[in-house]
Amino acid sequence: MTRFIVSAVIGIALLVLIVLNLNYKSTINLFGARLQDVSVVVIAIAGFVLAILYSFVLYTLNTINRLKKRGRKRARQILAHTEPELKELTDPESLSDRGRESAVKAGRPL
Repeated sequence: MTRFIVSAVIGIALLVLIVLNLNYKSTINLFGARLQDVSVVVIAIAGFVLAILYSFVLYTLNTINRLKKRGRKRARQILAHTEPELKELTDPESLSDRGRESAVKAGRPL
């Protein structure tokens, strides 16, 4: 209930701020294009939307990076687990009879 009350108070404060600033206009320079008589409210909303989009891009890139790291860690774990078996299969001195047969079948020279 407290969260609802705080949200309502903030919402009402923002609404009052917007209503009181509807008449104010400004000129902005957007990469060389000069826009005259743009409402301050429109500028504030555009800044808010751009900040949300920027945050979304950063969050998405961070999530992708985290997933890549997790995948690399998993690959290292699998490699560490299978490395002794791979060494045994590729080392002719340590090949058992069964390993020799599979190496011959695979066409690897002993």
